[in-house]
Amino acid sequence: ARERLLQDLRVTNMELTSRALTDVLTGVPNRRALMQELQRMQDRAARDAGSLQVAFIDLDGFKRINDRYGHEAGDAFLIEVARRLKTVIRAGDFLGRYGGDEFVVLAVSANPDELGKRLEQVTIGYYRCGDHDFEYAGASVGVVTALAQDKTPEMLVARADAAMYAVKRARAGSDGSPRS
Repeated sequence: ARERLLQDLRVTNMELTSRALTDVLTGVPNRRALMQELQRMQDRAARDAGSLQVAFIDLDGFKRINDRYGHEAGDAFLIEVARRLKTVIRAGDFLGRYGGDEFVVLAVSANPDELGKRLEQVTIGYYRCGDHDFEYAGASVGVVTALAQDKTPEMLVARADAAMYAVKRARAGSDGSPRS
């Protein structure tokens, strides 16, 4: 009975650990898991003299989607975006939901321009979210390569976020609003 109880506790602990590191809505790793993996990948890249790219993805116009079609459609959109992003990341890459309408991809030895284009392209297109259909013009994607001065995962994500905002500004319409 004691061995059975210990085994049940181990299984429950593994399930709780998994839930603590997974975004409930999209099923991809959450921010906590992302930051843990980024630290691990930064350490490995520094040790192996490898190249690590961080892509910060922001879903332009997401608030308008939520406002126009409702939160259920917005949730369905986030789930579909996560599914599409998973289809274009390579083995060894890592996708996580940073929060809200933001995702981050970690990639080793990728071409930053190619990575950004691939991630943007997969978000463009037709979406069916619940009872609503719409065309989406794509996300803003900023990609940076890890540098020695990126002492923490937070510093690296902040640089990728800044790169994403530069892309967002460049994509903005003449009135300054992002396309959607």
